[in-house]
Formats: sequence, structure tokens, C-alpha cells
Amino acid sequence: MLLIWWNYYRRHEPKRGDLVIYDYPADKSLTYLSRVVGLPGDRVQVKDGILRVNGRPVERELIEVRENPGRPIFVDEIATYREKLPNGRRYRIKEYGDEFPGTDNTPEYIVPQDRYFVLDDNRDRSQDSRDTKRIGFIERGKIHHFPTFVVWSQDWSRVGTRVQPLP
Repeated sequence: MLLIWWNYYRRHEPKRGDLVIYDYPADKSLTYLSRVVGLPGDRVQVKDGILRVNGRPVERELIEVRENPGRPIFVDEIATYREKLPNGRRYRIKEYGDEFPGTDNTPEYIVPQDRYFVLDDNRDRSQDSRDTKRIGFIERGKIHHFPTFVVWSQDWSRVGTRVQPLP
């Protein structure tokens, strides 16, 4: 459960690296949380699992690889990386091996005006802008809230932690 800055994006533009809460395009009764990686006019692609923005690979550093205990997914290991976007924003992502290989290589997307390209931090286990049938580019007007702190989590070490830097 997250503490959010309600309707923050009604008055502020999303920045590359922001976590945003938006209306799920395929079902307006749902909201999703994803990270903005592409701004209007950007070219975004995932190639061999590496995010590329405007033709350049995003910096990525391996933090850890751990064996998967087998629940509820069936991959041997889970890798955690720290990505650094062109504007300097850093965050962690997880990759779950080759469970969903179609997400590791995408065409190059050109983000239209008034739209954003979002990816989830659990890269291989998510629906995000790479899923052009259900999500695709996120309309500016569909982005609403700025998540700030973890209020409750099954992982007690996360309770009370900041989700992202305050603007």
C-alpha cells in the first residue's frame, strides 16, 4: 500500500524516471503503477534486454543474482540491476531470466506528443508500454498520482521507505 501525492500530475509534467499511477487503458476501473522512461518525441526500444532511449543504451549495473526458490515462477535465478536514465535518475529493476522472451527485444517506438512510454521495474513480469494492445503509450491526461512512501507491504523491511525522491 502506498502513500500518494493525489493528482500531482494534474499540475506537473512527468519526468523521465518518475513512478506514475495512471488509468489502465483496457479497463478504466483499474489503475497501474509504472516508471516513465520515454517522453514525447523520444525513441524507446528494448534490445537484448537493455533499455535504449534515443538510440543509446541506458547504463545498467548488476547488483545481485540470486537463486529463485521456485515460487510462483519457474526460473533458475532472479537478477537485480540498477539502471541510470539519461537525466541521471537511478532505480532498481528485476529480471527473471527467459520467462517472457518477447519483452527482451522490441521494435523502436516513437513516443507521440502528449503521451509517455512506461516500463515496470519487474521487467519480465509486467504489462507496460511494450504491450501495445492493452497498454501502449500513456496519455498525459491519464497520469494522475505521484507515489511517495510504502505504508504497508508483505516485506516488512519496505514499510516506511520512500518509493522515489520527492519533487
